[in-house]
This record gives sequence, C-alpha cells and structure tokens, in this order.
Amino acid sequence: MSATGAAFVTALVLLPLHRAVDRVVGQVIDRERYVLHARVQQFVSDVRDGHTEPETIQDVLRNVLTDPGLKLPDSRPGQYVDLFGAPTDSSPEAVCIPLRSGITEVGMMTLSAASARRVRRAKDMARAARLPIEVTRLRLELRAAISLPSALRAGGRTVGHSEAYGSESTASGRRSSRRRSASRGAEGAMP
Repeated sequence: MSATGAAFVTALVLLPLHRAVDRVVGQVIDRERYVLHARVQQFVSDVRDGHTEPETIQDVLRNVLTDPGLKLPDSRPGQYVDLFGAPTDSSPEAVCIPLRSGITEVGMMTLSAASARRVRRAKDMARAARLPIEVTRLRLELRAAISLPSALRAGGRTVGHSEAYGSESTASGRRSSRRRSASRGAEGAMP
C-alpha cells in the first residue's frame, strides 16, 4: 500500500472520530451555538421530510437569532424581493450579510442589530439553513416564471380571438394582421 493510500484510509477512519470529538467539544465550549444549530438542523430535516414549508425559514431564523427585524430578501436583477415576491429594501441601519451560491449572490440576510458575534452566528445559521433558503429562492423563481408566460398567453388569446372573429375575413388579411402584431411586439420590446 502506498503512502497516499495509507493517508486516505487514515482520513476515512479519523473523519467520524473528528466529527464526534467536534460535536462533544462544541456542546461543552459553546453550548448556545450547539443548541441553536440543532434547532436549525431540525427545521432543515423537517423541510427535507416535507413536514414544514421552507418559506418559514425567516421566522425560524428570527426566533433562533432573537432578531425580530431579520429579513431574508432574495436577489433579482436590480432589486431584492421578500419571501413572497414583493420588492423590498433594507433599512439604512441594518447590517446586510450576502448569501452566495458559488460566486453568485442569491440573496441577503439583514439583521436589525449587529455585533461581531451576532454576524458570525447569523452566517453560521445561514450555512446550516442553506436547503430551505435555496428551495424558497427556487420557488420564487418558479412562480415568477409561471406568471410571466400566463400573462403573455392571456394577451395572445385576445389577439387570436380578434383575428379569428375580427372584420378581416380573408387569409391574406389575417396574415397581414399577424405581421402588424409581430412588428408592434418587436417595437415594444426595444428600449
């Protein structure tokens, strides 16, 4: 067995031991962090099992971090929206912690009051609650994607209905009407 193989096997054996020691030391040294982390992990487990909706993550984090002004706005191009899709702004005195997925900013956690310890704890809890935060963000994007084509289809049905029952009865008249509608749509899309 080579040195690399031996190091790999040693790491596999010691990893569970490291986790157990870390958990015990965490319980003794920073009991509050351990309890808060356990509450967030229980919530994540409930979301994963389908017992709880992920949109309640904001309330859970408010309770865990004892910050009633905590917000979790989601990032949209040029703006932030709350967990229900309404545009939102943070107050000037709020501390903003960016939430990232890789190099992309996907949202922000705003705290109403901040200290170095509170910011560190909020970052830790956001990492622990990544699943419900991400599921909530994806649901918001899905709702926005579904509502946009629905609005476009509703407008398209009106045009289709007027073309079918309008005053132009010839096929060439319908084609020219479609061309006019298409050119108006293209003009409307330009800034």
